[in-house]
Amino acid sequence: MDAMLISASTSPQARPRFVVDPKTWHFYATFLSLLLLVTIGVRASAWRHWRTGAIESEGAEYARIAENLRNGRGYVGISTPGTQLVFPPLLPALIAATSLVTHNDYELAGRLVSFLLGVLLPLPVFGLAIRLFHWRTAAIAAIITAFYPLFVNLSFTVFSEGPYVTVLLSGVYLVLRAFDLQSITRWSLVGGAFGLAYLMRQEAVGPFIIAVLLGLMAGDATPGVKLKRAAAALTVFIVLALPQMLLIYRSTGKLRLEGKSTINYAWGIRALAERADSGSKELSIQDVDYDAANSINDRLEGTGVGMRPNADVIRETHMRLGDLVRFFRESIRRNTPELLAHLRERWLGAPFLPALALLGALRRPWTRQTALHHMFFILVPATAIVTTFTVVHAIYVRNYFILTPFLIIWGANGFLELARWTNRNIAVAFQSTNPWVPGVVVSAFMAIIMLGYALKETRTLFVFQEGSPVNQKIKDTGTWIKQQQTRRVRVMDALDTVAFHADADYVHVPSCNGELALRYIEKEKVDYVILHRGFEPTKYYKDWLISGIPDARAQLVYTTAEDDPSKILVFRWQQLATNRP
Repeated sequence: MDAMLISASTSPQARPRFVVDPKTWHFYATFLSLLLLVTIGVRASAWRHWRTGAIESEGAEYARIAENLRNGRGYVGISTPGTQLVFPPLLPALIAATSLVTHNDYELAGRLVSFLLGVLLPLPVFGLAIRLFHWRTAAIAAIITAFYPLFVNLSFTVFSEGPYVTVLLSGVYLVLRAFDLQSITRWSLVGGAFGLAYLMRQEAVGPFIIAVLLGLMAGDATPGVKLKRAAAALTVFIVLALPQMLLIYRSTGKLRLEGKSTINYAWGIRALAERADSGSKELSIQDVDYDAANSINDRLEGTGVGMRPNADVIRETHMRLGDLVRFFRESIRRNTPELLAHLRERWLGAPFLPALALLGALRRPWTRQTALHHMFFILVPATAIVTTFTVVHAIYVRNYFILTPFLIIWGANGFLELARWTNRNIAVAFQSTNPWVPGVVVSAFMAIIMLGYALKETRTLFVFQEGSPVNQKIKDTGTWIKQQQTRRVRVMDALDTVAFHADADYVHVPSCNGELALRYIEKEKVDYVILHRGFEPTKYYKDWLISGIPDARAQLVYTTAEDDPSKILVFRWQQLATNRP
């Protein structure tokens, strides 16, 4: 890590803001080593205390990609036919590698990857805070990160958000180092870090482009030197991104960095069109969301975005100006209140953390040396917010998790300002000299309250309930199906988690009428149909929950206990012998 602020020299190329002496290195290394041990203990204790249930729906996709990669089936997930072009490859690759240790338990492998990268998160947080503010701010930020409920819970889920935060912040830290002492080597490291972040989540492209542009504008080097540094960063980034780009090109014939935005656009435009065709002003995007993703036609062909290969959707989607205007108008109308609402929620530490972050970020004016650092640091979460406006059909609370570490770093400086303010007022009131205990006590008390508020709210978020023991019955159901079979079966469900735990192929519950749904079951050679009470995506699904599947080939063979809040019904479908593969 970097150390103490020193005065600038007269040479632009020889004026690093930080120097490191052995004593400082030892202090920081000791502090961070102890904090990492604490971080491991906190996350391990939380995992043991809260435990896990079924894998999360998105985690099932990552874990099945990892399994298919190891077994030579290609880059294929569980919920979408064909090559997966939405989920980037770094997390599945890490899960596949970790599965060698977990003896092919891909769920556990995914949770271990999140755990290990979650443990490392305080390191880039410390490095960023010390670059922007002071070592005391850095220590406070790192300690809060170690205990922050959101990051603790992300450390044993199979979501990409937790690992992505660690990789992204490492890249941001390297950018700030490159701003201080620019060189081709440092900018190459920036390209490498953001290349890995891109392979974790493709939104990392935005901050990387901003970093390169700011690097071209900053410093006193000649334009030629700046271009060489930018070229070094871009070259390393492209080398890492190239396999994913080639996969997309080979699948679609289009050269692009990612396919997620096109899929989201196609999904959103279809949902908007269906809402307009319905003629009902009462319908929301969510009312037509399932149909836009999972509809079929009279020929039993998948027409919904989720029923077709990603490559087909990307090839056939063309962005027109009128549709783009309508899309972004809807996203601004819907997602702006969503953003403002989440900034007030307790899992984010509100009202304490946002207020302290504002204080910490703006309490003191930026110096000339740090202005570029602060500007880039603000723009990174700003790009994350902008990406939420590229989706209209489904905004999840996970889309806003990336804001938290930035608020923590600013908020840590806010805690320091609060402590200073308290100490100064105590000194004036009691005519004492430089008290420090009152400020520490006040700040610590507020931090405890903030963490307590955040803890209770975080555990109630659906994203963490999904993989908690509350949904253990989903895993039990999948395990039961797996035990009944000597071959790989096909499971129709509205969610992909039972199919994952059954080690089965997944078939979507189609959006259509009941008669078409029965024909679709036959056509897709389904072995089991899963129904979940409390989840009713179509009218016929609701009828089947009440009266059973109206076909003699459907036999109810398994149900979860009556006290299961989302009771599961399993129907075995007796396919005709001639239809067996």
